[in-house]
Formats: sequence, structure tokens, C-alpha cells
Amino acid sequence: MGYQASLHEGLEHASSQAHVPIQEGFTNEHRNLFDEWLMSNTFKSVVIREQYLMRLHVLHALANGHNSRQLLKDGVCSLSFIQKTRQNYSLNERGELYYHARKGKATLLVIPDDEVFDVIVREHNAIHHQGTSKTWYEISRRYHGIPKRAVDWVLRHCLLCHDHRPGPRPAPTQKISSHEVMERVQMDLIDMRREPDRKYRWILHIKDHYSRFCMLYPLRRRRGKHVVRCFLQWIATMGPPMILQTDNGVEFVNALITQVAVQHQILIRRGQSGRPRSQGLIERANGHVRNLIAKWCNRFGENRWSRSLPSIALACNTSVHSSTRRTPFEMVFGRAPSWQRLARLDPLDPTLTNMELGLEYEQQQSQSSVDTNGPPTPSPVRSVVPPMALSPPSETLPSPSPPPSPSPSPSSSSSQRISSDDPSALVSQSRKTTSVPIVNQEPIPREVYFRRGTRVSTLTSLM
Repeated sequence: MGYQASLHEGLEHASSQAHVPIQEGFTNEHRNLFDEWLMSNTFKSVVIREQYLMRLHVLHALANGHNSRQLLKDGVCSLSFIQKTRQNYSLNERGELYYHARKGKATLLVIPDDEVFDVIVREHNAIHHQGTSKTWYEISRRYHGIPKRAVDWVLRHCLLCHDHRPGPRPAPTQKISSHEVMERVQMDLIDMRREPDRKYRWILHIKDHYSRFCMLYPLRRRRGKHVVRCFLQWIATMGPPMILQTDNGVEFVNALITQVAVQHQILIRRGQSGRPRSQGLIERANGHVRNLIAKWCNRFGENRWSRSLPSIALACNTSVHSSTRRTPFEMVFGRAPSWQRLARLDPLDPTLTNMELGLEYEQQQSQSSVDTNGPPTPSPVRSVVPPMALSPPSETLPSPSPPPSPSPSPSSSSSQRISSDDPSALVSQSRKTTSVPIVNQEPIPREVYFRRGTRVSTLTSLM
């Protein structure tokens, strides 16, 4: 009688939880159609709710000291069911059911049939609606009880993906191969002048050809000095590449790019004039980035697309690529991101971005330069560091030594600063690093963390 009562309560709880709010791209009609489709097909991997509750009851009874004979007397289930449950399933501290796969495989969270739709939609939104293969990759390594055909059905009915589905594209005419990370880096601009974000009208897209690791930088104008500034940030984070491949645009063919290439021993390769398909990898990736930006703006109802660039780059770098069968992050750093857990969280938070951190940092610096009576008062909300100096809370940055100044006034120290508009001074200072002290630092959101790696390449390796 106790098992029948608990089963009845579990079924009532499942029916009450079956109408959770639908996420972006889906409606309640999609949920009803999916339930009908799932009931009309037979899947070996799908776990029905009654069977799910029965396994929970068996594990709880075994944990409380009951044996198989007592369960058989109660008429709960068969002996083979009890043995399979004891061998292949377990409970965690929160009472969730886990399935032990084959040896060498991870432990998977069991999902009953009435929660399959919600899990697929949540994982699809977490990776910014990137497609069936990448959604299935995230689901298959975390959950048990979700077939691949169910993922295909849900993604075919996604309204957001249907509205921004790209058309067929011709195959690239030139094949480029690379054999190691940072051997060849491609760089291109994405034109956003039709959808400007206040002062930003361009996006600089830099991508490693071997690992598919990418970074996105918003630009105000299509000028060489802005491109060089962002490329120096890439070099400071990833190290100089062996080959830099661009097109013949004026923003890439200039003295500043040549000076940086000579300084870091980088070979420059130009694409064919009027043939953007000569670097088809980054051209296809530009369309993918445009598609993700459009989905982000539609999802959050705003046109500040520059806020989405850090999150979109993070989603692309931590999603498995179809050509390499691995994530770009793992290919570059040799490990999975430390923030990936069983319950995947949406890495997108439009309320806090690197650009906002930089603006608040500039405001704090301007206030501290005006206040001559004493040290600046820290902000009551949060202390901010510049985007290039972000580090995890466990690390401490050394305080910088003050530059030599003939007078102790704050204006004299500010006069020694190098203007960011001077390209020659920017190139000469590309290898110098600046550390900023962190005062009353609170935990920074996970999406702005980035572990930097360096790599040194020589020109002799290409001969």
C-alpha cells in the first residue's frame, strides 16, 4: 500500500510539473505535439514516469535495509528488475536517479518521458540554437533517456531557428590545410552598418584555422588602427600566429599590419581580389555569427548586439565542431571548461559585459584623478577591472609601481599615459602588460573568465 500511495503522489506531481513555462522558440502546442509523437513511437531508451518512480522506490527500499525477498512479497516488481536497478542505477544526495553506463563512460542523469521536451529545449537555448548535432552532443554526455530522434523533432519545430535558417551555399573553391594550433589565423570584418549598435558598426572576427577557436571584437570604424588594436589583444591572449590570412581590404593592407607582422615574425597571406571564398572558413563562420546575433536580439528584445559578442564567442568555443569532433576550447587548452557541470547554465547574461566593465573602470579612474584629498572611495556596487586584466577571484594581481614623475600632482602622471589613438605608440607598447589592483572584488560572472595561453613561433619553422 505504501508503494501504491507514493506512486500515485509521484504521478500527480509529474502532471502538475508538465506545464512549466515554455522557453524561446517554442509554444505549448509544440509540447502537446511532442508528447503525442513520443507516445506513438517505441524507443528503448525512453524511461516512462511509472518505471522511473519504481526504480526510485527499489533503491530507497534497498538503502533502508530491505532485501529483494521483501520487495518480491510486496509485488512491486520482478527479480530481474531489482537486480538491474541495483547494478545499473544509483541515487545522489538530492535523491536524483543516475544511470551507470559502460566502463569508462560518465554517469548520466535519468530523465523521465514527461521531462524530455523541457531538457532538449533548455540545452538548445543554452548553446544559442546552434543546430542538431551540437545539441545532441551536449545532451548525450549528460542525460539518459533522450533519443536522438527526439532532438531532431524538437529542433525541426523551433520557431527561432526556422526564422533565421540560412539558405544553401556553394562549396569553397580553395582548400586550406593546417596541422597545429596557431599555425594559420584568418581575420575578416562583419558589416553591421545596417543594424548599428550606437557607435559600433563593424565586427572583427579572428579565427584559428586548425582549432576553430574564435574571438569577436566590436569596431566603430573600418580603419587599420582599430584592427591592429584588436589583433594585438589576440596576440596578448593567444600568442602570435605563424601565418595571418586576410583579404585585400584597406583595413588589412597597411603599414601598421606590416609593422606588427615584422615585430612578431608573422607571414601575411592575402586572399584573391574579389574572391571572398578564398578563405571560406571564416566566411562561413561570419554567417554563423550573424545568425547567432539575430537570434540573440530576437530572444532578449534589444538591438545592443555588441553585448552579445563575448557570450557568442564563448558558446562557439565550447561547442563541439563538426569537422574536428571536439570543442575549440579543448583543442587549444587541452581540457574542458571548468564551469561545465551536470546542470548546464545559460552562459549568456546581457546585463554585464566586458564593455560595461571597461566603461565603469574609466569612470572610476576619472573620479580618482579628480579627488586629490585622499584615495578614491570604492564603488558600493562592485569594483571593476579593465577587460584585459580580468582574472579569477583566487588570483591576486601585483600593484603597479608608479611611473617616475617630476611633480606629485595627479595631472603629471596622467600626462605620461600613451594615447590609444596613436598607432605607432600602440604597436611599440604591444608586449607591455599592465596590472591593476583589485579592491573589494566580488565574484565576476563566469562568462568573462578566460584562461590565457601564450605561444612563441619562429620564422625558421616555415622554411
